[in-house]
Amino acid sequence: MVYLCREHLHTNGILSWTIQLKPEEEKFYQFHHITIQCPSKAFDQYTQIICQLQIDDKQIIDLSQNLSSNSLFEYSLDNKLDSLTNIRITFKVILNCSNDNNDNNAWQKGQLCRQTTEQVSNDDQSHYLRIHATIRKRNLNL
Repeated sequence: MVYLCREHLHTNGILSWTIQLKPEEEKFYQFHHITIQCPSKAFDQYTQIICQLQIDDKQIIDLSQNLSSNSLFEYSLDNKLDSLTNIRITFKVILNCSNDNNDNNAWQKGQLCRQTTEQVSNDDQSHYLRIHATIRKRNLNL
């Protein structure tokens, strides 16, 4: 479970995961499809969990509406994005919890990858963060 990504007295905490092609592969391959599962839970109205996907250093896609609870988000990089190099993808999660009520437990109110205490089996992986990225060969019509 993750909820300790904020600095003391700050309202935001940021976690990010980056997947990047090796320099020798960049010319021949690019990312094509990504699937993300990021279980999350907000415990009050002051807490926000914001998820974003960034392609290279350019396009930021807000996933917040799509990634609630254990839902999956899928994204295909279509032909419109061929102008991008598509060599790096970053999945970023921003935990935001304003402590307007001086709640000593505010830092716990937004959680990622939370495993329930009512675990169904030892093989239960519903609380796992999953990032699946598919690459494809570039169209090298030069």
